[in-house]
Amino acid sequence: MSMPTIVYDTFDDPRFNKEVDNKTGYRTHSICCMPILNRDNVVIGVAQIINKKTGTHEFTSKDINVFRNYLTFCGLGLSNAQLFELSIQEYKKNQVNFISYSFIICYVVVTTKKKEI
Repeated sequence: MSMPTIVYDTFDDPRFNKEVDNKTGYRTHSICCMPILNRDNVVIGVAQIINKKTGTHEFTSKDINVFRNYLTFCGLGLSNAQLFELSIQEYKKNQVNFISYSFIICYVVVTTKKKEI
């Protein structure tokens, strides 16, 4: 099970870059980051949620469980997109190989016919 990284007060955390908040006037109070995993539990991405709207902006265990469940579907979607991209690349590679193979066959046929004449 993946463990979240939770920051309850971003301005007190040295990892947080305040520059965007300072430029935009937006105030990031809290952040929860979790890895996006594929079906083999390999990290394929990271997602974050910020600023819970109610109360003290602190995420509860229920919030984290909902986020974790959501990321399961994100992982499935990303994995499917990666597989689709691989299949497109393989298809294009096979098309190039087929065209090259067809050219070789045509060349052999033409060459053979010239010799028969």
